[in-house]
Formats: sequence, structure tokens, C-alpha cells
Amino acid sequence: MVDVGGGLGHDLEYFKKKFPYVGSLVLQDLPHTLSSVSLSEGIEIMPYDFFTPQPVKGKTNILPGSFQKDLWQPLGAKVYFFHYIIHDWPDDKVLEILKNVVEAMTPGYSKLILNEFLIPPTDCDMFRASVDIHMMADFSSTERSEKQFQKLLEAAGLVVTKFWQPPSIGDGVIETMRRAAWKACCILFNIEQNLAMKRPIILNSGLYKNTD
Repeated sequence: MVDVGGGLGHDLEYFKKKFPYVGSLVLQDLPHTLSSVSLSEGIEIMPYDFFTPQPVKGKTNILPGSFQKDLWQPLGAKVYFFHYIIHDWPDDKVLEILKNVVEAMTPGYSKLILNEFLIPPTDCDMFRASVDIHMMADFSSTERSEKQFQKLLEAAGLVVTKFWQPPSIGDGVIETMRRAAWKACCILFNIEQNLAMKRPIILNSGLYKNTD
């Protein structure tokens, strides 16, 4: 997991404590932020500006002619995590940030998880409304609703697989995949179902029959 713009690494420390054997963990932020950071063993510190191409990246095509061969290519991160990054920026800058991580994501493998406030379309509580005004005044930005996030993420080449909204006031979570990855998953599911039912498989306007 790569925590992009993760500050001093608090989220990764809590995550590692909860899941000590989860795999590689990478903290990314600007060099001056990371200069005094001291983290648990197993968390890599990587200076990074999220307005530049994401260095933790994998192969971007998993469904060309030879699928099995491409499975052995290097993978990007399983999860790229943004905690309160998007609400600091207006839409044009958000798209710049998102497109850098989308290009690094491995279709069918990587996910982008956003931890943000999700503003209701009507009857917003005072706390989230005040935060929204604060973001507008300080950063020319905004807190966003599910509909606003959906539009923004789709423009960056992502598909929202689920919104996780707490039952009361609190942080929301948005789970996304690269659009190509979502299509690939649908294609693979279709192949699997057709093979199981011994139906013909249609790919790229060609007909491939199950001969087993």
C-alpha cells in the first residue's frame, strides 16, 4: 500500500499495527515533510510530489493478446491511499493529481482508496458545511458530494466501485479502480461464466468456442 501525501505516517503506523503481515507499505510526501519522520521497520519512506508521475507503478495492459504472459509483468501497488488530499484542491488540480496515480495503477489489480468527507446533497450538518466553507475560503476548494466525486473520478479515468458512508457524521471512504481494469474484470467474469456453461466466448468481435 502506498500512502500518497501521508504526512508523518500516522495512518500507515496504525495500519501496520492492525495488520502486521500485510506486505509492503510506502509513505510518500514532500522531502521537507519526511526529513524528520521516523517510522516502524517495514515502512518505506519515499519523497514524492503528487503533481509528478507516480514512481510506484506497474504494467498498464493486462488484456492484450497474451494474458498469461502479462500476469508476470511488474505490478503497481495493490492500494494507493489518499487521506484528505482531494478536498484541498479545486477540480482542475485534482484531475492532475488523479491522472498521475491512474497511470501507475495496474488494471485488474490496483485500487485507489480516498478517505474524504462526503457531503449530503441536502440537509447537510453544520460541521461538514462549515468545513466546506473553510476549504473554499482557504484553498479555493470544496468538500464534495457522492455525485461530485463520481463526475470527477470518471473524468480522471476511474470507476467508483463503492462509497462507504458512516452512519453518523464522519469520514467517508471511496473505493475506485482504473476504468480499463473495471472493463477487464467484466470481460474475465464473462469468460469464466461462459466457460462454466460451455457457451461460445466472443472477444474483440471474434468467436472463440470452448472445445473442452
